[in-house]
Amino acid sequence: MTDIVSQFFSENFYSGFRITQIGFDQSGSIIIHLEPPEDYPECPHCHARCTVVNQYRKRVVRDSSILCKKVILEVVYRTLRCTHCNRVGTEKIDFLSDNGFRVSRRLEMEVIEDLERAGSIKDTSERTGLKWDNCKDIHKYYLKSSLYFDLGDASILAIDELSIRRGHIYATVVIDIRTRRVIRVGYGKSVAQVSDFFKKCGTA
Repeated sequence: MTDIVSQFFSENFYSGFRITQIGFDQSGSIIIHLEPPEDYPECPHCHARCTVVNQYRKRVVRDSSILCKKVILEVVYRTLRCTHCNRVGTEKIDFLSDNGFRVSRRLEMEVIEDLERAGSIKDTSERTGLKWDNCKDIHKYYLKSSLYFDLGDASILAIDELSIRRGHIYATVVIDIRTRRVIRVGYGKSVAQVSDFFKKCGTA
C-alpha cells in the first residue's frame, strides 16, 4: 500500500523524482524524502544527456498541507557538468518554486490565489502555515512580474509623486487627465520611473 501511495504522489506531484521515505517529525509534520531517478540527467543549458554528476545536495522546502498536516520536502538533487557544452548547472526541479522561495510551486500558487481572493496576509499565513513575511514576499514577487497598465485612448497625461509612510517612501503616479483614471503607480520618484513608463508605452 505504501508503495502505491508513493508512486501516486511521485507521478502526480513530484515529477521526475521518486519518494524513498515518508515519515513524521516531532511536531507531527509529514516529511517526504525525494531522490532523483537513476538516469543521466538533462543539461539545464543545452538539454543534452551527456552529463556528469558533480555533487549531490539536499534542499528542504514546504509543500501544501495534507489533511491539515504541514508537509516538508527533503529533496536530494544533483549539480552537473555537461560534456557537450562544458557548462556547470543544477538539474531542473519542476515542482519547486524557481523564484528563490523555499516552497513548492503548488504552495506558491496556493498563497497567490488565497491572497488574490481574500487580500489578508495574516489570514493566508494562518491557512497555509507559512510565516507572514514569506506570504508577503511571494505575493509581492507575483505582483511585480504580472502587473501591467493599459494606456487605452489617453492623450493627455498627468504625472505626480505621492508620499508613503510619512515621506520616507515615494511613488510616481500617472493619470489620464480626461477620465481621471490611474494608469500606473511606480515605486520611487526618480526620472528612471518616468522613463520606464514611456518605454513601456512603446511608439505611436
